[in-house]
Amino acid sequence: MLLRLTTIVFALLFFGCEKPPEDERFYFISGSTSDEIDIFVNGNPTNAGNALTLFLVDGQNSIELRGDHRAGGYHLQVFRGKSIFDADSQKVVEKQREASEEPEDELISFEAEVDDKWAWQEAESLGAMSTEDQKAIYSIYDSICNEMKGDGFDPKDLLSRGDVILWRKSNEHGSKLKQQLEEIGAKIPPRSELVFQNAAHDELRLISGKQIAMLTCNQDKLVYLGPPEDDKPSESGEIKWTFYYGFSEMFFAKFNGSWKLMLPNL
Repeated sequence: MLLRLTTIVFALLFFGCEKPPEDERFYFISGSTSDEIDIFVNGNPTNAGNALTLFLVDGQNSIELRGDHRAGGYHLQVFRGKSIFDADSQKVVEKQREASEEPEDELISFEAEVDDKWAWQEAESLGAMSTEDQKAIYSIYDSICNEMKGDGFDPKDLLSRGDVILWRKSNEHGSKLKQQLEEIGAKIPPRSELVFQNAAHDELRLISGKQIAMLTCNQDKLVYLGPPEDDKPSESGEIKWTFYYGFSEMFFAKFNGSWKLMLPNL
């Protein structure tokens, strides 16, 4: 079974972001899991990387691994630091299970220090995902894809959409994200040098949690706007940087009966 490195980040969130203040620390996951395991944080499905912070609350938190652990086992670590490359980061959690061990869902608890309150904390509780819910989420996905593939697309235009809400609620961080997106828009190469790609509906996977639904797919990127990608395979252990505008996953929550895409603004 092919293992995946769980060090994915939101391209939208970290493209062009400023360095965090010296006293600010993020939580992130590193390690490896099989494709048969899904990661849930406080009951919500997530990717990994620095985005782990966006799913945490101040105090007690939990990470749950759901799936068949015999499909390759896993090795999961949670660190707190300035970035995934911070040599002074603090290890908070380490958990490992061999492929030969009996499969069972794992619940890992730990304490975290989080100053912010996230928008999803005020979202509606989700039950089983209905056909209407799926159609609403797919409709937002299709609309954003159509907007992004247009010649006149500007990243900051997403902030004015009625079906988009910021993950972090403070006005200060909303203004900072708008400024960052304006800077990104100014640096995007001419449209003629870019390609747009997005996953088809039959490639999508929708995973529902307590308050958050995650839309993902069976390829590296859900939505991609950037230069043509290098198809050369990576060397073992090599880290390849890809700068693009788009999403590896998209996260949705329901407010007053309406689904909204949550944009990270950590």
